[in-house]
Amino acid sequence: MVIGLFVRHYKVYQGVNYIPICEDYDAKYTSFIGDNGVGKSSTLEALNTFFNNGYWNITKNVKKAEAFVSPIFLIEKDRLKKKVGDDKKLLDMLELTSSYFWGVNTAANGNLSKPEYEAFFNQRDELKCNIDPEKYYLILMGIKYDSKSEPTFITFEKDLENQGLRKFEETEKCDRNIMLEAIKAYYKYIYIPVQISSSDVLRIESKEIQNLMNSNILEDIDKILNEKKFEKTKRKFISVIDYLNESLNLYMDDVNQVIQKIDKAYEFKVEGGYKKNLTSSDVRMKILEAYFSIRTLKKEKKEIEELSSGEQRIAIIDIATSFLTNNIDNSEQVIFAIDEPESSLHISKAFSQFERLNKLSDSHQILLTTHWYGSLPITHKGCLVHLEKVVIDKIRISKFKLDNYFEGRKYLPKDIMLKGYFELTASILSCMRAEKINWIICEGTDDKIYIEHYLGKKINNLKVFSVGGCGNVIKLFKYLYIPLSEKDESEDVESKILCIVDTDENIISIDGESQTKNKKLKISRLQIDNRYKIELKNMDINGNHFTTEIEDCLKPKLLFDAVKCVVNKQGTSEEKEVLSYYGFNENMPVSKVKGEKSIFKLVDIKGADRKEKIYEVFDNNQLKFSICKKYIELDEESKDDIPSMFKAMLDFFVVQ
Repeated sequence: MVIGLFVRHYKVYQGVNYIPICEDYDAKYTSFIGDNGVGKSSTLEALNTFFNNGYWNITKNVKKAEAFVSPIFLIEKDRLKKKVGDDKKLLDMLELTSSYFWGVNTAANGNLSKPEYEAFFNQRDELKCNIDPEKYYLILMGIKYDSKSEPTFITFEKDLENQGLRKFEETEKCDRNIMLEAIKAYYKYIYIPVQISSSDVLRIESKEIQNLMNSNILEDIDKILNEKKFEKTKRKFISVIDYLNESLNLYMDDVNQVIQKIDKAYEFKVEGGYKKNLTSSDVRMKILEAYFSIRTLKKEKKEIEELSSGEQRIAIIDIATSFLTNNIDNSEQVIFAIDEPESSLHISKAFSQFERLNKLSDSHQILLTTHWYGSLPITHKGCLVHLEKVVIDKIRISKFKLDNYFEGRKYLPKDIMLKGYFELTASILSCMRAEKINWIICEGTDDKIYIEHYLGKKINNLKVFSVGGCGNVIKLFKYLYIPLSEKDESEDVESKILCIVDTDENIISIDGESQTKNKKLKISRLQIDNRYKIELKNMDINGNHFTTEIEDCLKPKLLFDAVKCVVNKQGTSEEKEVLSYYGFNENMPVSKVKGEKSIFKLVDIKGADRKEKIYEVFDNNQLKFSICKKYIELDEESKDDIPSMFKAMLDFFVVQ
């Protein structure tokens, strides 16, 4: 994946700028936000210039020879080796270059003390803490405006050469151009600008569709035409092109013989300078013209250009999703970049666009620019890059992880959080009016998965999304409460919203009612009482307050088995040891995890006073997510047997 970009003299990026892009191989989603003209689209365009020889939009009044675009790549070694094969010289050069960029520091060059390069070093050092550098290549390589086909290592070039690259090239007779070509060939960069014609993108022979399909129709046609499949003699096969040329030449010979019976001076012949035979490119162009040009994408029997601009934008995401979801070839890495997915869309459609793109980032790198901040509270993986122009020729760039975005929100402009919740609220209300969608808003991703597992097909038009914590659920409830309480606003709303939070050690309540009078909006906390009864309770300070999370409300034996399976596979040696001292407590009617009475029953005295180590498993987000997925897998056949907590959620939507 591309983790960052150095760029100089490209559109608004005058001078050297560093744009951080992504740093998590499991969350390859980046959203660029900021005002118009701060460099959001410029970043995607610059990458298109590097990968696809796109138009180089040079900054005005600068020295063109100084301009460059230089991405930083984080590449899994095993995957790239599958692509390049046993090219030892190339792999050795990659290893040398990668080792240099994993280790280089400010001492290598006086320029490297500047903030732009320090930002790169800081991001790289964070990566070292999260991944094993031995398993990944870290490569910085770009192109210059005046030498677009030759690689540059920008400010690092002389030091890298002195550290062994020049000597390696001389002794091994290996050119760095080979490395540039190999890296470019490893990626397919698909860029959809906001102003592009949807009908042009969605032609099956277009470059964008061919990249999405992980194929090249031109190469495929050439292969068909040139493959030697026609049997000429028992031991000789010829291609379609050869067969056509031989047949046509025989036909022309017959024609000439016929006309020469009158006068031998007559003859159909090729004048000098013209080729005599057909080539595969001649036939290929006629195939594209005759076969593909008449097969245009339609929706409900309408041509794409006949749809509204918003529907055309949806079509691009739909087709991209279908192809990328089907693309399982890991030999080439797809980077899908799109400007303003929300462009021309009704606000009720924006939510689904971003939800789908976020899901695609599980398998492909997704880069997007947006002015719709309603996506921010609902995306919990990847990066948010905020760009802000502070002086005429200087842009301030800030990066936030979306999984802890709310922790860093104080560093963002104050209006972004406010705007994000307003736009998300408006989108939810529009969806309820236009499509009668029901909503469950919960705290975390695990909660969302459990709820979708049990209720996804039992509640009509249900959408479940998590907003990253109890405080954010409450905040969204408050934003929704006023419009759904007013008669004029809510009378045409037929669906409902349920907000769900855990019961924490610290008692959290809200000012006012937990439900609107029309019962279209409600906020509840999960609660197991001292008799192990599971209920949805109002958000007030009265009643039982025993710590309860969604894991405490599942099927007890299944959760125990899921924990055991995941810990034995992914846990530390100490976690495995402690878990071996505990068996399943068959007397527990609920799946309570923590406390003296839980699904974990001590069976070996060695485990006494070490139960906290099991609790720590549920504090580890990665293990907790794996337990969730394993539980769903184990419960797939009996998911219609719904635990009582989910029945209570279902009742809210069913009971009038």
